[in-house]
Amino acid sequence: MPRLAPLLRKKYPDLRPSFVDGFSAAQHERVVSGDLDLAILYSDRTLGPLPTTPLLTEDLMLVGPLAQRCALAPPPTCYAIGR
Repeated sequence: MPRLAPLLRKKYPDLRPSFVDGFSAAQHERVVSGDLDLAILYSDRTLGPLPTTPLLTEDLMLVGPLAQRCALAPPPTCYAIGR
């Protein structure tokens, strides 16, 4: 985010951004209540009446100690890990 502020200032000189860190659920509620104009959230659920635009897709990695040689083939599903 530190590199975003100067770009926003250059392109939109009248914009006064304020960057707020917090949990997605809390930031979502702040947008719904009007306390925030927009938010960048991590969410895998429907956000109700708010319009959304996906920004990116992340790869998640399963890691463990080298001594255990996490040789998992095929990789476990999230469902299997959560059981």
